[in-house]
Amino acid sequence: MKRKIFALLAGLGLPLLAYSAEHCLAMADAASGKWLAHDGVCDKRLPPMSTFKLPLALMGYDAGVLWDEHAPVLPFKQGYVDWRPVWRQSHDPSSWMKESVVWYSQQVTLQLGEERFASYVKRFDYGNADVSGDPGKNNGLSESWLGSSLRISPDEQIAFLRRVVNRGLDVKPNAYDMARTLVKWPEQVGGWQVFGKTGSGSDGGRELGWYVGWLERGGQRVVFAQVGDGNGMEVRESFLRGLKVRSAVDGAIRPLMAEHGMPGMAVAVTLDGKPYYFNYGIASRETNAPVSKNTLFEIGSVSKAMTATLATWAQAQGKLSLDAHPSRFLPQLKGSEIDKATLLHLGTYTAGGLKLQFPDDVREGREMAFFRAWKADAAPGAKRRYSNPSIGLLGHAAAAALRKDFATAMVSEIFPRFGMNNTYEDVPEHAMANYAWGYKGDLQVRVNPGPFDAEAYGVKTSSADLLRFVQANIDPGRLEPSMRRAVAATHVPYFEAGPLVQGLGWEQYPYPVSLERLQSGSAPSMTRELVAAKRLDARGAAGGATLFHKTGSTGGFGAYAVFVPKKKIGIVMLANSTYPNEDRIKAAYTILQQLAP
Repeated sequence: MKRKIFALLAGLGLPLLAYSAEHCLAMADAASGKWLAHDGVCDKRLPPMSTFKLPLALMGYDAGVLWDEHAPVLPFKQGYVDWRPVWRQSHDPSSWMKESVVWYSQQVTLQLGEERFASYVKRFDYGNADVSGDPGKNNGLSESWLGSSLRISPDEQIAFLRRVVNRGLDVKPNAYDMARTLVKWPEQVGGWQVFGKTGSGSDGGRELGWYVGWLERGGQRVVFAQVGDGNGMEVRESFLRGLKVRSAVDGAIRPLMAEHGMPGMAVAVTLDGKPYYFNYGIASRETNAPVSKNTLFEIGSVSKAMTATLATWAQAQGKLSLDAHPSRFLPQLKGSEIDKATLLHLGTYTAGGLKLQFPDDVREGREMAFFRAWKADAAPGAKRRYSNPSIGLLGHAAAAALRKDFATAMVSEIFPRFGMNNTYEDVPEHAMANYAWGYKGDLQVRVNPGPFDAEAYGVKTSSADLLRFVQANIDPGRLEPSMRRAVAATHVPYFEAGPLVQGLGWEQYPYPVSLERLQSGSAPSMTRELVAAKRLDARGAAGGATLFHKTGSTGGFGAYAVFVPKKKIGIVMLANSTYPNEDRIKAAYTILQQLAP
């Protein structure tokens, strides 16, 4: 089956969820028919199950079989379908739709009669329009839509729903009004009013769930059909949650992009273990290639979390101790001032005052000469100053402990264990087409080589891969035991410095936390100045939740990753232009407050 994914129309922020080849999410602009999402197998005809109640309501009100929202009231009788206890009582049109009462549907079709029922279905151009029922059983009036002869694809559901929303079915106006009332969801979701109907059943031994309908917001109307494994209520919950997530993300990201004139952005959210991907703009002004969840971005210093993981992985393998000094793995540093610090000090920026960058005259391959000559500004563990050379030396030592060069160690030891198969230190030729261009104003740029660039800020990855890394940090249960220990070691709160707690790679805050405190931890005073550091004895936030985050930038890219394990939420934001840390933190904070307050 052909699988298509279409870009979202500008301004219609809607959920594009990932499904296996047996699922479909189809969404279209009701007026134009343009696809907003078309993912999975959407042309396969399936039994409509209880989604057929929507066309049945239109028939019933048009024919006068149904009168209003609460009439007629029909009594339950012995012999009626009574799979659910709530069906064993009287029902009206409102409760028929709400409780999805099969026997009420069968009474409506019985009153319509075979000829009129078949005529309506054909006139509505509904799927294959076959209401003959099971061969030889003469049960079309009662069973045709319940796994029998009548079948409809998600694409055909979309076509039918457009005719409903645009009032193109040649039924009385009141029929549209009443059907709309019956399928109206009781509350708005992310600013959208939802109208929809579930359907549950099976097809070929596979459990089948539908949710179909339309969305309204202002003058916008969008029709949707989602089908997948599970029952209809589960599919509905997935759809509505995706809509809520999308609305939260759109509300924060679209204004941010407009304010800073960003060419493109990939945002990914994990909530309760489910991933959501949202893509905006273009990866290249040269080609106008759209951003996707597989677009490669430079993530700058977010790479440090992965460098730290390499060190803790080496420790979990028994190849390294964070309490060791650099010369244990880099003998040329023996006797130098940097060797008074431990690897833990290097990973927490408390080695003695290493500055943010190497001096301009230090080139690749000359890093060890710099460290041999370096003089400390403070005793190890006394002060914190954020530093690329510091974390860079940790990564270099960790790779040496594993007897590999750094890039090889990351590609062979770290990325594959997190399922990050689209992540690189050096982007290979076959992946260059997915590598976004960064932008600094009108200038098109990519990161330049530099001393310990790979160790400190060199990873290129996609929002999908980075979200996998974040998900594993939230719930490392699927990782092998040694890697679970490695991840846990990066979450230990080692030093308190100013507003933040410094772990390995990740910066930490108690959650909930104020936006002002979160932003202040990434202010220039925390990245360029020496700040008093207090060693912590605690091995975690006692009984409370902890927020972990990391910002990152290169000359033409801006990245941010944040997660709160206890809330089971994580956010990844990748942009192909630079913009202030405080603004990316604010955008993610806004999303967090809506989805996991």
